[in-house]
Amino acid sequence: MQAKHVKLFAHQYVPDADAILWLDAHCRLLCDPSKVFDEFDEGLGLLAHQRRCVFHEVRACIRAKKDDEKKLKRASHLIRFRHKHPARWGLWWGGFIMRRITPETNEMMEAWWNLIKRHTVRDQITLPVMIRNSAADVHTFPGGRRPELFRLMGR
Repeated sequence: MQAKHVKLFAHQYVPDADAILWLDAHCRLLCDPSKVFDEFDEGLGLLAHQRRCVFHEVRACIRAKKDDEKKLKRASHLIRFRHKHPARWGLWWGGFIMRRITPETNEMMEAWWNLIKRHTVRDQITLPVMIRNSAADVHTFPGGRRPELFRLMGR
């Protein structure tokens, strides 16, 4: 949870930054990040996930034992019925996040943090709900592995 806090509230740790790139620890950046920031004008830049559905991600996390099964099933139920989140609405990978520091993206990170605390620590499960309910603009980079951007290390 400490790393997630830094991930979502990096603007508090680097207060003079205009933009932030988050890469999970198992990723190695292979390009100049300023060139990637030039690809979008929106507040948040994310990579599309291959599964494309939060509910499919819940099942994959249960199979891989990524979080407590009861917690994941409860999160899935709450996301579907309380948040009225539709199936196949979209899924993004939480290990690569580019964002401009704006009031909208800061509010988005606060909302995401609240979802994580209430539901599950799995980024991909809470991220679509946060995006759907946010006022910030999101740029989706094409999904899949992006060898021109980064490489996964040790996986």
